[in-house]
Amino acid sequence: DELNDAYCEGVSQADDYHFIGWYVKRDGNKVYVQFPYKLNVSTEMVFYADYVDINVGSDGLEYKLAGNDCIVAGYSGEDKSVVIPAWATVNGTRRKVVGIGEGVFRNASVSEYVVSSGNEYFCVDDGVLYDKSKKVLLSYPSLKDSTEYTVMNETEEISVYAFYGASMLENVTLPHGLKQIMTGAFSNCTGLTEINIPSGVTSIQEKAFAMSSDTALTKVTFTGTSLKTIGEYAFSGLSLLKSIELPASLEKLGDGAFSGCNALESVATESSSFSVYKGGLYDLSYRTLYVYPAKYAGNDNPEVSVHPNCVKIIPGAFYYTEDRKSV
Repeated sequence: DELNDAYCEGVSQADDYHFIGWYVKRDGNKVYVQFPYKLNVSTEMVFYADYVDINVGSDGLEYKLAGNDCIVAGYSGEDKSVVIPAWATVNGTRRKVVGIGEGVFRNASVSEYVVSSGNEYFCVDDGVLYDKSKKVLLSYPSLKDSTEYTVMNETEEISVYAFYGASMLENVTLPHGLKQIMTGAFSNCTGLTEINIPSGVTSIQEKAFAMSSDTALTKVTFTGTSLKTIGEYAFSGLSLLKSIELPASLEKLGDGAFSGCNALESVATESSSFSVYKGGLYDLSYRTLYVYPAKYAGNDNPEVSVHPNCVKIIPGAFYYTEDRKSV
């Protein structure tokens, strides 16, 4: 007989299955393999194709009500390919899945996202999760094995902890229309080597590029930006960053924005809201000290000279300045 899609109630059509990869069975467990695969010719081996039903949400997804619909509020599963369904059952009622909570996948070990063909609120680009309009990048899979990624041109916001822990990522290209980089967006992306903040960005929120371990990032560039705000600890822990030139548009700098940048030699700015005095970055009136470079290259003297007008030193301003003997 001619082969046709099998169908019964509750079972998806063949086109609604997403191929994950090939695997072999070892001691009853799935072990994924890639081709070409070196095979011992004296051993018989069976390769299995693994698929996921895109109409069924991944195990471990947690939902909560949002009006008559629901949002994904948590994830505790182990699936590497996470399926965002069109519908979910909450409190015994079938509801549309219309949102993703902030930072839901922050600590998840995910290699790709898949969106049900019936979902009207989300889409994916090469396994990266966006809202349907592509204006918000919601989550980049932390186990994605690419070293480069170009954010979609339509994107205006990198969501909270969107790239968190994507340590294999070395280069990311941000679109000119990007406006906001939210809390922790690139936190602990330790493989990043440099970042160029595009002209449309107005806000970089707290811990956006914060690192808690050694990082490869050596350069942060603000290219003609309209950036007004850098949040608390936004660039903290960039252990190889040697210099930073803040944009003229900057109006607000959060506490500890560059704390833990233990290789930092200089900070410069043309902003009318800030001033530089003997290496240190102050507000315009020199009353508040924000940053003192840990390795300030313009002073061989182990003493630090704080401006006479200074009455406040921001937390983290002198972080890692162990070479200085007195202030």
